Order: sequence, then structure tokens, then C-alpha cells
Amino acid sequence: MTRPTTFTAKAINAAIKKNKPRPKPISVGAKGRLIRINADSVKLLYRDRKHGDGLTMLGTWGGVYGITCKQAEEKIEELQGELKEKKAQELLQHNTFQAVAERWLKHRRKEWSVDYYDDKDKQLTNHVYPVIGDLDVRDLTKYHVLEVAESLNEAEKLETRNRVHGLIRRVLEEAVFDDCHPKHPTGLQHNVAAFNLTSAPRMTKREGEFAPKHYKAMRLDRIPEFLSDLRLSLSDPTVKLLIVFQLLTMTRPSEAREALWEQINWKERLWKIPGGTRKELGVGNHMKKNREHWIPLSDQAVRVLKELWEITGEYGMLFPKVKSSSYYGGNKKIKGQKLDPDRFDSTDHLSYNAAGFAIHDLGGTPGNWKYDEHPHGFRKTASTYLHGLKDKSGKQEFASEWIEYQLAHTDENKVRDTYIDKTPDLYLDSRRDMIQVWGDVVMPRKLSVVKVA
Repeated sequence: MTRPTTFTAKAINAAIKKNKPRPKPISVGAKGRLIRINADSVKLLYRDRKHGDGLTMLGTWGGVYGITCKQAEEKIEELQGELKEKKAQELLQHNTFQAVAERWLKHRRKEWSVDYYDDKDKQLTNHVYPVIGDLDVRDLTKYHVLEVAESLNEAEKLETRNRVHGLIRRVLEEAVFDDCHPKHPTGLQHNVAAFNLTSAPRMTKREGEFAPKHYKAMRLDRIPEFLSDLRLSLSDPTVKLLIVFQLLTMTRPSEAREALWEQINWKERLWKIPGGTRKELGVGNHMKKNREHWIPLSDQAVRVLKELWEITGEYGMLFPKVKSSSYYGGNKKIKGQKLDPDRFDSTDHLSYNAAGFAIHDLGGTPGNWKYDEHPHGFRKTASTYLHGLKDKSGKQEFASEWIEYQLAHTDENKVRDTYIDKTPDLYLDSRRDMIQVWGDVVMPRKLSVVKVA
């Protein structure tokens, strides 16, 4: 018996030839393609065994009005496309954040009290579903989660914000592998909510509560000793480089640690931070005012980037997250421990607290650290020095507008701020000279920050 694998004239004719027409129909075929031979006709049918055994009549083969083999194949392709779309829609309904969260709640309900369950359900319903409930969890980014947090920031509901973020994180943590409900796999590869919130007041295990706009700046005369201690410290090399890179570029902590290699223009010696909102960017850096910003790179900053490239150049991010078990022995304080080259998690950046904790680790005790300055305070150090720098005639060496634009600040002069076209290259040549002067003040040009790990 002929077993055609496709509808070709040769296969159909061979089937007819080997199976004489009879009063009772004969079906011949394989791989979902069937040829049904009657006494007076030959029908072409399609059966999708993967999604059910229903037969679909494609048409009668042969003759003036019969279906051609090509038409049969096109119809099968159309049927498969419709089925694929239907399945995708069904999966989407199971894959929205709300659907995943509801299945997670149902799974956890047996472990919780009624009041606790109702509280979690209420938090999701009121604060999360309206923002990301309809989104496929595979399409979620860190910035969608931040959008939820920022809406609660604006309402000054800080405790609720932290609890809701933790709740989203728990839902997605178990949705990565979907152990709770394997019949509806999400296809989620990693937890996009697994990060520390970086805005509004927070508690840290070392610093206690602090307000984000009051960062202690480091005195200029302390920087040489600070860099020496930092170089000899046991912190991860990428964290050391992050601290120095931020110091040299006068950027905010979030701007530095979220930088991408594609933003570095080596030839022009520029770091081009894109504009746009977090939601628009999806991944990567962003500016506080959502405006594109170009930062000229001093000789020292380029040297830092070259050292960093040897460590993280294969990743998209300059500063990928370092796993907790970054040393082979698990404890960096044990003599002779070596860094694990596979210690990076390329799904996220270094945490908000990485630089601050590294600075505290340079010595001292809680409440009396050797260096209790905050990384954000480096901007204040640079601004203070550059504003006070005078030329030979006693005039200010660098205009305040250049310094403020380098810091990505809004001009306090509202008229000037309105009428100046704030292109990314504004004052660029002047800022190049200024940033090199600042680099020469804080760090020798040939100083290596770390030994490459």
C-alpha cells in the first residue's frame, strides 16, 4: 500500500494505481495527509494528530474543477497558522501576569490564613493588575515593575510599595519554572523583579534609614588614600571599577551601574546615555529627566573602561550582577581565594548597595566607618572643586552652566533653561577639558584600579 508523505501528483497517482477503486472508500496516507479513494473520486484530506484527530476535507483531486497539490498544501499551511494563532491566544490568557498571579495565589491559599490571602489578593488587584495585569510575563521588564513602584511612590505609600514589589518578586520567582502549575508553563527565563528598589527612602542593613537627597560628600584631600584602600580591598574588581568610574564621570549611581557597552564610543571617547523612559528603553541606562546625555571620557575613565572590558566585555552590561558565591571557596576573606570567572548574572546590573557596602568594607565599625561617604556624594565633591577653581586672573575657570550640564541638572535660570537647545553635545568641547582637569586632580593617569580578575 502506498504511504504518501505529501500531496504530489506522483504520490496520488501511485496510491490510485495500487488501490483499485471500490464501493467502500479506502484511506491511504501518512504524516497527517490522507488520500481517500472512492469508486468515482479521490478526496484529499488533512488530519492534525498533534492537536486532535479531526479530519478536514481539502477538496476533490483532479479534473477541471479539482484541487491542485499546491492548493492543498497552501490550505494546510493556512489551517496550521490559524491553529497556531489560536494556541498563542490561549497561552497568552494563561501567561498574563494576572493569570499567573491568580494561579500562584490559588496554590498558596492552603498555606495561608484567610486574612493573609485576602490582603495579598487586594494588593495585587488594587496596585499591580491595573498596571501590568494584561502583559505577558515573558514581555515584562524591570521597568514595568518599577512603574508599579513609582505609582505608589507618588502616592507616598512607601511601605505598600515595598510589600507590593516583594509580592511581584515572589510571584515571578515561582513562575520562572512554574513548578506550581506545570500544565500552564510560562516560558519565563528569569525573574525581572529580582532587584533592589533604588528610589525613595529605604532601610539597609548597614546604614539605617536615610533620605536620598542628603548624601555625604568626600573631601578632596581624602580621595588619594581612599583610592589606595579601595585598590587593596577584597571587593569584587567590578565594584571597585564602578566606584572609580562614577567618581571620574560625575554621574549618578544608577546611571553608572546600568551602563551598557553599546553606549561607549571608544573613537570619540564618549559615553552616550540614551533618552526616553524606562518603559520605552526596556533594558539599559536611562537619565533622570529622560533626556539623552553625552559624557566625555577622561584618560583615566578610558583606562578604567579598558580594565573593565577585560572582565565584563563579553556581557552587554559594564557592571553585571555578581552572584553571592563569587569566590570558589565562598569566602573572600580566606587567604588565597580566587574569583570565579563565571560569577556574573547577565540578567541584571550590580545592586544599588554594592558600591556603598564596598566603601564601608574599607574599615571601621557600624556608625563609625572609616569612609562613611555615599557614592552619590562624589558628584558634590566634583561640583564643589570645579566651581571653586580660578584662572590666573581670578575668574572662575569653568562656567557653572558647563558643570551643571555635566551633572545633568536643570538650569536654575528658568529663562536660560527655556531658550537653550539642550542637545547631547551642548558645551561638549568645554566639558572635555573640564572632565580631564577633574580626572587629573583625583587620579594619576597611569594608575590601575584593579588587577584584572
